[in-house]
Amino acid sequence: MNKIFNWGIIGPGAIAHKFVEALKFLPQASLQGVVSTNLESAQRFARQYNIPIATNQLNELLDSDVDAVYIATPHHAHCQLTVDCLTNGKAVLCEKPLAVNHKQVSEIIEAAKTHNCFLMEALWTRFLPHIEKLIEQVNTDTFGKIAFIDSNFAFKTEYPPGHRYNNPALAGGSLLDIGIYPIFLCYLLLGKPTQIKADALLNEQGVDRTLQALLKFKDDARANIFSSFHFNGGAKAHIYSCTGCAIHISDKFNTPSNMILENAKGEQKNIEIPFDGNGFNYQIDEVHRCLVQKKLQSNMWSWQNSLDLVDIMDQVRANISLKYPFE
Repeated sequence: MNKIFNWGIIGPGAIAHKFVEALKFLPQASLQGVVSTNLESAQRFARQYNIPIATNQLNELLDSDVDAVYIATPHHAHCQLTVDCLTNGKAVLCEKPLAVNHKQVSEIIEAAKTHNCFLMEALWTRFLPHIEKLIEQVNTDTFGKIAFIDSNFAFKTEYPPGHRYNNPALAGGSLLDIGIYPIFLCYLLLGKPTQIKADALLNEQGVDRTLQALLKFKDDARANIFSSFHFNGGAKAHIYSCTGCAIHISDKFNTPSNMILENAKGEQKNIEIPFDGNGFNYQIDEVHRCLVQKKLQSNMWSWQNSLDLVDIMDQVRANISLKYPFE
């Protein structure tokens, strides 16, 4: 790819720094602008990374020659910002979740269709090398049909009530932030569940600090998922098959360095899974490929995939009676 892709960022928070670091591994990418509601934050971010445009006015970025915008704001702002960018002819890579509910994701997709613009949810784990290796392994005849998945993502936090992790007005809680990863894994391997039973421990602000859900799928497969901001549980995934085989990812399943294959005899084989950069570069590279091919969506993570994922999370929230104040 010889074309240089000009990027803009909305929301210069912690994850935006990771995005910029990933761009260093992509010579075809150029960072041209950053937007924040806090002008000083935008200017500080721009100075750190030598970015030409730093503003608190979205139109200033949208009127520039950026090709694509990375949206890295808290969840509640994703929908309107994404629609605004698409309406102005900019391709969008929006942090997960693409939006907080089915209605919002549908609105975003309609905007992408109407304005003929590329759109992708930044579910970065989907584009890492280990996911393709995992899909390859579970599709072998030896492994057989998946019977059960046990997956969790949990770490202890000590943030004030107004922090986005805790604030219902910002669509806080563990589900949309980290619970999305084990749910994504189950969906990727088993499709949409046919039944969901969930329970949660809510914080004083009314969002899920700890969440547990049991998912049932066709062919009687099951999954147990767990997410929490209260416990240091790591990020693990164990996938068991009807033949007695298993795959264990015990080292940050969303960004692992290895996975362990276990056959029906209990014999284990370690598979190393190296990846380049900090991992974010893979999803950015997918955006570039799609833009070169003039695609509106990625085959690896489509608009329908984003709709399916938010549908599952909507059902989980319905189970725990969690509704955000802006819904």
